[in-house]
Amino acid sequence: MFVPGADERAQYTGTEPTDDDRLSAYGTFIANSGRYDVAGDQLTLRAYVSKDPNYMAGFPDDLVTATVHIAGGDTLHLAYTGDIFMSGTMFTLRRVEGTPVPWESD
Repeated sequence: MFVPGADERAQYTGTEPTDDDRLSAYGTFIANSGRYDVAGDQLTLRAYVSKDPNYMAGFPDDLVTATVHIAGGDTLHLAYTGDIFMSGTMFTLRRVEGTPVPWESD
C-alpha cells in the first residue's frame, strides 16, 4: 500500500465525508495484496486483491516487475518496468535505525 507523491492526503472537510471528500482522500491511495517472487535482481509482484477493480480483473496476467539493487546495506533501489501504471517509476528506500522514513521517489 502507498500514496504516491509527497503531498499529505486530504482530510474530510466536515464530520461526515462527502463524495468529493472521499475522492480526494482515497483517489490516489494504492492498495494491493498478493505475493511476490525474486529471481536474481528481478522482483515480480502479483496482486490477488486490489483496491482498483480494473487492475484486479486482470489477474493473473497483470504483473508488476522491478529491477532491484541494494546499496550499502541500508538502501533499496526499485526500478519498475513492464507495468501498465508504474513503468519507468523509480523508488529509493532507505532504512534508518529507530526512525520511520517516508518513501522517497527519484
